Amino acid sequence: MGSWKNQHLYDIVKMLDESADMMCYWAGEGRLWRITDCWMSYYDIHHWSNVACVNRARVPTLASKMETIFLRSLEDSKIWIKGGSSESDLELLRKKYSDHVLMSVDEEYLGMKYYK
Repeated sequence: MGSWKNQHLYDIVKMLDESADMMCYWAGEGRLWRITDCWMSYYDIHHWSNVACVNRARVPTLASKMETIFLRSLEDSKIWIKGGSSESDLELLRKKYSDHVLMSVDEEYLGMKYYK
């Protein structure tokens, strides 16, 4: 995990958006899911992932294409879990991570790590 162990993706994505005019997405196979302006607390669970960012001002054509792919990804009704998906897979994940701080819906509890 390297230096990411002590980093928060939220901080990096926010900095890239505000100071470099960049939009970031989770990158999947033929899919993109926007992170910028779409942050969810459970994104802060450290796990291997691919993030793709684009500078909106310097490469507007690519930025537009990436946003189109994101919007198309939202329309897809599939549930994406490596190795296949089923309701039982989702239930296993919910049980596995049920005690994780980021599965909470309490906003104050979720934000505590950022106030240290």
